[in-house]
Amino acid sequence: MKYLFELSKDHESFPKAEVLACLKAEQVDYTLIKSTNDVVIIESNDDEKIKFIADRISSVFFIDNFLFSCETAPEKIRKNALENNVFKKGSIAVKY
Repeated sequence: MKYLFELSKDHESFPKAEVLACLKAEQVDYTLIKSTNDVVIIESNDDEKIKFIADRISSVFFIDNFLFSCETAPEKIRKNALENNVFKKGSIAVKY
């Protein structure tokens, strides 16, 4: 599963460093997909460890399931949502 950590802007480097340090401390097996000052996106099958980290981490607003990324045109979003089995049940956030 892919996870998106929404980083706080309280400090320039601390939030990202905290995420990576927690992943290392809990020995999470993961692949780093993307890392910016806004988000850290990883892929991992260590769901229980991610849930444990979520209760401990302080400089992250949310930990979301990352579904897909695409252009912001509505038709592109619909196409990618269907290709990634995202249906209308529940809610999703579209960020650009």
